Amino acid sequence: MEQLRTDLDAELEARTTEQMKEARSRAGREYDRIVAEAESKAELLISTAKTKAEQERDSMMLELKRQVASVALEAAGFLLRANIDSDQNKRLVEEFLADKDVSA
Repeated sequence: MEQLRTDLDAELEARTTEQMKEARSRAGREYDRIVAEAESKAELLISTAKTKAEQERDSMMLELKRQVASVALEAAGFLLRANIDSDQNKRLVEEFLADKDVSA
């Protein structure tokens, strides 16, 4: 009886050890899968954020160029309407820029 009990205990311990190894292995694979998935999602988020930032920057630059062109056209029209010498021209440009809140 004692021998049978010892054999059963040894067999139970061996099975338990094997099951623990298998559980650790499954847990390790699951951990690796979760980490890989998180890294993939993070890369996608970063890529999307970079693309959006670039699009916003491009849009802002385009709007700035439009505004600069508009101011330049206004200034050119203003100067063409005035038939003046260079001192008057400089004064008018400074007045125009001051009116547009732009420092010379």
